[in-house]
Amino acid sequence: MFGKMKNSLDKGVAAVSVKSGVFVETSKIKTYIANLQDEIVTLKKELADETYQMWINSTFDEDGLDRLCREIYSKEEEIANQERKIEEIINQSKQILGEKEKINKCSCGLINAPTANFCIECGKKIQ
Repeated sequence: MFGKMKNSLDKGVAAVSVKSGVFVETSKIKTYIANLQDEIVTLKKELADETYQMWINSTFDEDGLDRLCREIYSKEEEIANQERKIEEIINQSKQILGEKEKINKCSCGLINAPTANFCIECGKKIQ
């Protein structure tokens, strides 16, 4: 009896450890993403200001605009990479904990995102 309780307790402690690790790691990544998004807002403002100044002065600096656009694009790509990292961390923790990913298959046959409540194809509520 005590063996089963100890085993159950050990599994619970392991689950808490894994979940807290996931929380810490994903929180760090989300903070990094938020910083990148702030940088993108600043770059877009700079791009708008520079474009407006070019219009005012009847000049065109393609290199300056191209540099800013490439910086913005690079940061957007980095955000996408970080979001994929979060997804990988969550999926790895599910494997460690033995959790299976929920498959949201609609009656119309379309497989939707695991978090979807409604089908993106037909709009029906997913059971």
